[in-house]
Amino acid sequence: MSLNELVIFLARISYKPNWRFECADKAPFYETGGGYMKAVWITIKHTSIDANDPEKMTEVVLTACVAKDQLVRMDEPQMMDWIKMHIRKAEDHETDEWLRLDGKWVKDPHPELRS
Repeated sequence: MSLNELVIFLARISYKPNWRFECADKAPFYETGGGYMKAVWITIKHTSIDANDPEKMTEVVLTACVAKDQLVRMDEPQMMDWIKMHIRKAEDHETDEWLRLDGKWVKDPHPELRS
């Protein structure tokens, strides 16, 4: 799948109201820990009620990358599997935002903000 094919593919996807799928080639390199690889960034966004203030709406953004050499070998079913995996990650995060016991998070969805 080329970058242009990916853009068209993402535009065809629908999931839930207010969910959007986008890609960018703006930051084309991804640090792998052992060097850098060329990558395409895919963003899944949706607008949701803020779990900490139900009177407010918030935009939830999940960004992940696909190595360009992997992308060119992917077909639509493989890309859809990739998208589904990342939707599940976003939904897991939302579960962590909302699931509480005695008013406290069961699992803190943002531990990095409390360090």
